[in-house]
Amino acid sequence: MSERAMVSHLSTKKGPSAADGPSAERGQPAAVDYLQTLRRFGEKPGLARIRFLLERLGNPHRAYPAVHVAGTNGKGSTSAMIAGILQAAGYRTGLFTSPHLVRYNERIKVDGVPISDGDLAALLGRLREHAEEAAADSALGQPTEFEVGTAAALAYFAQAAVDVAVVEVGLGGRFDATNVVEPLVSVITPIGLDHTQVLGGTLAEIAAEKAGIIKPGVPVVCAAQRPEARDVIVARAEELGAPAYLAGRDFESRLSDVDQHGTRFAVRWGERWLEDLRVPLLGPHQAGNGGVAVAAAQVLAGRGLAVPEEALRCGLGAVRWPGRMELWPGQPALLFDGAHNAEGAQVLAEGLQAVFPGRQPVFVLGMLGEKPIDAVLSTLLPLGQAAVLTAPRVGRGAPADPAELARRARGLVPRLAVEADPLEALALARSWAGPEGLVCVAGSLYLVGELQGLLAGEQGGARE
Repeated sequence: MSERAMVSHLSTKKGPSAADGPSAERGQPAAVDYLQTLRRFGEKPGLARIRFLLERLGNPHRAYPAVHVAGTNGKGSTSAMIAGILQAAGYRTGLFTSPHLVRYNERIKVDGVPISDGDLAALLGRLREHAEEAAADSALGQPTEFEVGTAAALAYFAQAAVDVAVVEVGLGGRFDATNVVEPLVSVITPIGLDHTQVLGGTLAEIAAEKAGIIKPGVPVVCAAQRPEARDVIVARAEELGAPAYLAGRDFESRLSDVDQHGTRFAVRWGERWLEDLRVPLLGPHQAGNGGVAVAAAQVLAGRGLAVPEEALRCGLGAVRWPGRMELWPGQPALLFDGAHNAEGAQVLAEGLQAVFPGRQPVFVLGMLGEKPIDAVLSTLLPLGQAAVLTAPRVGRGAPADPAELARRARGLVPRLAVEADPLEALALARSWAGPEGLVCVAGSLYLVGELQGLLAGEQGGARE
């Protein structure tokens, strides 16, 4: 097939880019603009800056226990499930996750309600002064965006008098700003190759960073892992005297059914099976995430946070986790998923085949240049009838050139187009799919968040 036939649509229109700065992320509280001025990574690795900020706030993170969740894939949905279970059990529950999709406030929730603009602005106003103080100290350096945001979340949870907080790691674990919390249980979801430029190029190296959240004597719940990752986690737990609860040994999940309404599964804890558990999240992988959440709840029950079975079922049944195999019904239907690494793409591919058997979606795909582009394209595009390549216009990382994506996608899908504007890319994909078709937006949570925000009449961006 000729290049002209394959690349059938081309637009060079430009929208706001990452280089446009804070104004590119409209619809945010004004205080969030300050966060956008901060660096992404610290001048030196370590927890000194976050500890400094929290000390200035009176160490609010010591006012409540936490559940600390690390991993490469599934840690957000697993965190949301655990928080939902605890909330259904009657505990006032904080939840800190990243990235956000449309508004920064989504990262910081209490009982499912995002922090208000006023509370966020007040906390960031206090933290700005302390961050400037740290920046003036050569031994500390300028706090990062994530460090300041983490401090705001941990302080807000104390202010809101939560009973427990579920805290998702941002990147890695050992030096992540969240690694100051005092957990009742640590959780490690599946580990894959992502952020290799920061965490290391092998699964064992990345697992060592993730295992950095394990604390002496604190139980750790570990999802199914490849042997080289599991061995590192188990060795670290043994070294610290932390009881390890491993998927496949101490607990296991069994998928029962999956469709466009959610996932049904069973979980074995010890010798007992909990049957007919349901989550309204799509994809066979959610059975594994649900099993980890159930195991964490069981460990928490043994550590003083009682979780009745009915609360467990209700919490799982009410969980919501936008942007991850999230279906928007319509003509055509839209499926949003932030898959941006090889493992995430494989999970999405399996989910598409399980939830939409026999259907070939039209993909709208945009990625950051630092991501494993070929692995994602080769996994997803052969499942589709067509693909429109675009680029997220909001975010810290440089997007991959859509024309380069198209070059690398040749031969993977029958029909290709390049459309620089994400909203026009979506419009083209919808026209190609037709009223009865399916459009799948993937490749970056930046892209998912931007399009969802635009469709809702408000532009936003995510943080991968």
